[in-house]
Amino acid sequence: MRITRVEIAKWRNLEGVEFDVFPEARVVCLVGENGSGKSTGLELLSFVAHNLGISSGFESSRGDPRSEPHDFRITALVPLNIQNAVNEQFSSSLPDGGWNGLLEYRAAKDDEVGVVEQTTALGIDDVGISTQVAQTAITTFRAQLGTQHLYLDADRAYPPMQIQPHQYNEILSHDWTSEAFTKQFSFRPTRTLYEEWHKYFIALEERVSGAHVAAIRESRATNSAAPEFVDPFDDYSSAVQELLPHLRFVGVEGSGTFRTILFDSAGLKIPFSKLSGGEREIAFLIGQIDRFGLRQGLLMIDEPELHLNPDLLRTWVAYLRDSVQDGQVWLATHSLEAVEVAGPEASFVFEKDVADRVTRRVTALVGRPAVAALSAAIGAPAFSISKLRFVFVEGDRQSRERERFYDLCGDPNLNRFIEGGSCHEVLRRLAHVTELAAETGEQLRVGGVLDRDFRSVDEATLLGANEGAYVLECHEIENLFLHPPAIDAITARGGGGETRSGVEIVRDAADSFAGLWIAQCADSKLPELDMTPKGALSELSGLARSALQPIWVAKRDASASHFASHDEQTLWAQALDGAFTEFEERRSAQEWWSECLGKQTAKTVSQILGFANVSVFQANVLQLWNNGDIAVPQSLQSLRTYVDGLTS
Repeated sequence: MRITRVEIAKWRNLEGVEFDVFPEARVVCLVGENGSGKSTGLELLSFVAHNLGISSGFESSRGDPRSEPHDFRITALVPLNIQNAVNEQFSSSLPDGGWNGLLEYRAAKDDEVGVVEQTTALGIDDVGISTQVAQTAITTFRAQLGTQHLYLDADRAYPPMQIQPHQYNEILSHDWTSEAFTKQFSFRPTRTLYEEWHKYFIALEERVSGAHVAAIRESRATNSAAPEFVDPFDDYSSAVQELLPHLRFVGVEGSGTFRTILFDSAGLKIPFSKLSGGEREIAFLIGQIDRFGLRQGLLMIDEPELHLNPDLLRTWVAYLRDSVQDGQVWLATHSLEAVEVAGPEASFVFEKDVADRVTRRVTALVGRPAVAALSAAIGAPAFSISKLRFVFVEGDRQSRERERFYDLCGDPNLNRFIEGGSCHEVLRRLAHVTELAAETGEQLRVGGVLDRDFRSVDEATLLGANEGAYVLECHEIENLFLHPPAIDAITARGGGGETRSGVEIVRDAADSFAGLWIAQCADSKLPELDMTPKGALSELSGLARSALQPIWVAKRDASASHFASHDEQTLWAQALDGAFTEFEERRSAQEWWSECLGKQTAKTVSQILGFANVSVFQANVLQLWNNGDIAVPQSLQSLRTYVDGLTS
């Protein structure tokens, strides 16, 4: 069965929400910020699944949805075999072409409409026949023993599970592989499924191994060939290795009172409880699909990204998509990777109103190009576009630029900083998203922040005016932490036992990277050169000022020799001489802290002051600013003013 339409006039924080799902969608993503109603939507669909005959029960920690004020309609398409069977049974009463297989479940409770609960077969005008067809389809579906519904909530924790000895008789007495038995558990909360899963493994291992030993004994008694062992966990083991190639399912520990599920990783046997968080998540979720044989019906997973890195999540959701034969997987997620697999046409954005926290707008991502563009750029969904500010910054995810901007500008619930790559890529993305917002009428607050690098004041001003971006008033974001008053305050507390001033500490630390600064400065002065050879830069990049001064001419010429033509060599040598002179002049200035190489210098300063790493140093500087011990530098105030002032 597949859900094709959701209409929620009222339930909890969802109001006036409706969207259509094309029947071919095998994975459907509900995306949005926390509290926007994604999990509420899954819970409602799980309740409806029971009323449509898909599951044999409904269990929720928040109770029966019918006990609360509500008004909703859910439309579902039944499998073709049930549709054909119903059409055959009611052939004389149905219109030409028969029933289209669509069921609509409607439930309502409030002061105006009272209590309403009914299921009808769509496309049939006669109300009586429509109701009969619907009930026949539900009864037929409910009679099928195969599990058609599984809801895995976000309460997924995997503590060590110990089955007590007195529980074994009960465990072994159940027929765990019976479809009638398994259907009674599929709708239970995840914490119950986790405990039952361990019991299932123990029972099945005992039963199969015992039966195999008995068959071997019988073959010996009759002098016949020994039976081949058929492992009931073969499919499970193969699925685990498909997603986690380094991990192999071993079986159930066969001795002692503590029986546990075992895996093999690089020749080492590891119990389930000792696997990593991501390994436990995958091993457990695959185990549920394997145990319940879910290939049809509805599989619902709240926050599939729990414990999983982006690459593994993408692989996992793709596995789910490809394993579905005739059904749907519904995911409530914050993850772009899940959206990528589902596709924008099967991903629906939930947006809650800032004022009353009610979600009244749900739209397909495919119809929201501005949101799709932001999602692709951010590396995680940007689905709360009505109130957030989106700011592209230079850098990539590995450089952790995003975290530094959050530290300096605050409020990650309001600001979204997005590593956009190079300067040109930041400007391209900013222009693209701004254009999309204008075309689609989206009210976006979007901006871009560029490193100052070696740009002059006039160049920075012109770039900001023409491109709508903000150019930092310092070389790069890390320079802000080199503010001399902050370093003076740290040394006054005994940081590193230093007696030098903050200006002197920064100057001496930056001297260690004189060659690199000079090479980068020269490179910035020659845009006419298509590409500076790496060798030309590496000749200088590792040299401190003290080592570079005595051999400057030789090193300059060695660097220039990496260019192919004499003209290029001359241009490069001249640019290096100019950058060398500029370095010597600027290193003694009071503002040198904002012009040196911020990343490298900050790391060295943190070591000088005795901090374990640069992150601890930066945290101490932030604390000084946040406590009001020292004034925030003007360059940081300007950045904050730009971000706070972003408007649509």
